[in-house]
Amino acid sequence: MLLDLFKRNGATFNSDYWNSIFDTVILPLFDDLSNERKITRFATFVDSTEWISTTLVQAIRSLIDLCSQFPVLLTSKLNEICSVIVACITQGCNFSLIDNETLARIGASSLQQLLENNYLILNQSDWKTIGVTIEKLFELTLPRSLFWFGNNQRASSSEDVTPSKLTDDIPSGPVSAMESINDLTGA
Repeated sequence: MLLDLFKRNGATFNSDYWNSIFDTVILPLFDDLSNERKITRFATFVDSTEWISTTLVQAIRSLIDLCSQFPVLLTSKLNEICSVIVACITQGCNFSLIDNETLARIGASSLQQLLENNYLILNQSDWKTIGVTIEKLFELTLPRSLFWFGNNQRASSSEDVTPSKLTDDIPSGPVSAMESINDLTGA
């Protein structure tokens, strides 16, 4: 694979060359994750499913390995790498019938691997970027339709939901929790 070629020869690249390769060769491999347009690359559903289960999985894993092997790439392109991971976790791509849970798992394991492999080389600014990424993931993956606020009205997707708002109306005790579940189900 292309990224394996970069792993073998990347030690000879300077930071400007790495940045150029990342922007023009590596990042475009993940364009389908971040583009919200309908993907027309695949002729059939089977083709797109196969691409996700083989090529995409391997490409993301290779990207994380590449960043671990060449910290200059990680530190200079951390925002972009995090964007790929966020797109994967939040199913930012427009695969209408593809198992999006698979994409989310790939992204989550990639974030975990990125942190486990590189936690010692990340500086304070990098950790801030990671924190912002995790906060963004929280905001984008929060199941707003499951929560309600005051008078048992459910939150709309446009409402600002924060962790503190989530705990404001949580019923206390098992009886209150069961009453809330009954309210939701109409029982």
